[in-house]
Amino acid sequence: MIEIPESLKFEENFENLAIEGLAQVNLKGVNARLSEEITDSKIQVMFENQGNLDEAVLMHGDYRKFTAYSGSIAFIVATNRANVRNHSDKLAKVRYLMLPENEHLQNQYYQILETREESSTTEISEEINSDVTIMTFQVKYLLNA
Repeated sequence: MIEIPESLKFEENFENLAIEGLAQVNLKGVNARLSEEITDSKIQVMFENQGNLDEAVLMHGDYRKFTAYSGSIAFIVATNRANVRNHSDKLAKVRYLMLPENEHLQNQYYQILETREESSTTEISEEINSDVTIMTFQVKYLLNA
């Protein structure tokens, strides 16, 4: 049986790093794929790989090996209007977490080249009486050797 390197579990690794980072700024994060509902007590996190970057290519015999990738990490932040009035505070903490100089995504598998906010959209959910913001950040990274 072939053993698959842990470093190729991009989605799981980045989601776990973001959840750990959220705890450091006093927020509770959960993996969006494992969560059944959006609540104001937990920020959902989802990472999606977007593919290889052309900038980092190694030649191995007759084939090219890409070592740099790009992906996006989304944070789903909900704040119940009746109970909590800190929606902007939560958004600011997520932005702080994603500042590259804070290095919350640095780890044994990847070297983070860049993090950049791509979008932030808010909708009002009447069903849960909440503001729900989806914040998306682009992450460019190299696989560590």
